[in-house]
Amino acid sequence: MNKIKVAVVYGGVSPEHEVAIVSALQVMNALKGAEFEVVPVYISKQGHWFLGNDKFMKPELYRNLSDLLRSAKRVIVSPDPEYGWLKKGFLGFGPVDTAPDVVFPVIHGRGGEDGTLQGLLELSGVPYVGCTVTASGQIGCKRREINKRR
Repeated sequence: MNKIKVAVVYGGVSPEHEVAIVSALQVMNALKGAEFEVVPVYISKQGHWFLGNDKFMKPELYRNLSDLLRSAKRVIVSPDPEYGWLKKGFLGFGPVDTAPDVVFPVIHGRGGEDGTLQGLLELSGVPYVGCTVTASGQIGCKRREINKRR
């Protein structure tokens, strides 16, 4: 039986970065228990994307992030649907070995709850779960309005 390969994309550039890590760990471990193939995709505070492995599902390893990231490959999602997921190699970027079937975004705040990530995934033709670009953008707009009033 082929498992559905779910890329859990988490972290991000917002101040809620650490909260997204905690949320993603819960999601990844729940999905793994449900017989999905989990593909961790961590986004650093600087916006760099890393394709992780099973180590990325262990909370204690996030204490020393530089060690954890040494076991990961840098990846990007091209907005061109012909290219999709690409990993960084010696001579530049090339296709990942096997692309995920679907993305499960777990990014709190800017870059995840404002429609940005969903827009990239839609341009790329990469399926994802959760709110659409429009719905996420409206949530982000409301949050910015509330923050301006404070």
